[in-house]
Amino acid sequence: MVDTVAWVVAPQVVAMLGVAARLWWRAVRERRHQQTLREFAGSLTGGAGGAVEIDDVRGDGSRLRMRLVVTASPPWRGRR
Repeated sequence: MVDTVAWVVAPQVVAMLGVAARLWWRAVRERRHQQTLREFAGSLTGGAGGAVEIDDVRGDGSRLRMRLVVTASPPWRGRR
């Protein structure tokens, strides 16, 4: 009886563990992707000031919408 239950339940448990591992890996990969986008967006404005908006929709309705506003100060500012 115990052997029969083990043969019936074991494949389902292994399948669930596989699904959990894939979901975990996908979450890790998505966090890395978001971190890369944040670092990239931060480097775009440099020290010039401004704002960067990124609207990244995935899961695979893939969309990357980016809005970059850089406000550069005049070259004479601060030199007078």
